[in-house]
Amino acid sequence: MVHQYCSSVWVHQPPFCHFTSLIRAIYHMKFFALLALGLPVTLGHPASGDGNALDPRAAQKFNQYASEDDCKNDKHILYHKAPRSAECIQIDDKTNYFFYNSGGLLIISGYTDPWCHGESVGWTKKRFKPYSDGCNPTWDTSLAGDGARLRSFKMY
Repeated sequence: MVHQYCSSVWVHQPPFCHFTSLIRAIYHMKFFALLALGLPVTLGHPASGDGNALDPRAAQKFNQYASEDDCKNDKHILYHKAPRSAECIQIDDKTNYFFYNSGGLLIISGYTDPWCHGESVGWTKKRFKPYSDGCNPTWDTSLAGDGARLRSFKMY
């Protein structure tokens, strides 16, 4: 707070006005110094994961690949999508592996039908772990007895 006797002209101010301005300047210098020290620490934070998984804080991602090698090396992507919550993604017949990152979405499901319907209409649904689970095959022997192919995927 500027005292009533302090003017905007530095030369003609009483001594306590100089002191108040000095204290204010030191406060701002400390603030910017702490900000400058904290910023590199935040930006230099190492990425989590094993190189095959994304940081769980990242945005939603769904990639489709023809082979496991393509999926693990993130090359030759057949289809890429940054899906919204509860958006149904169709998995085409060329896709044999997929990679997902659910970001903040926690309910992840794969379906044997192309419209993301569950068991209530006679289709099979498979739950996946939140965030990322690396490369996943579209063919799963635990689905529908002798195995079935996932045809759609949804995160919410």
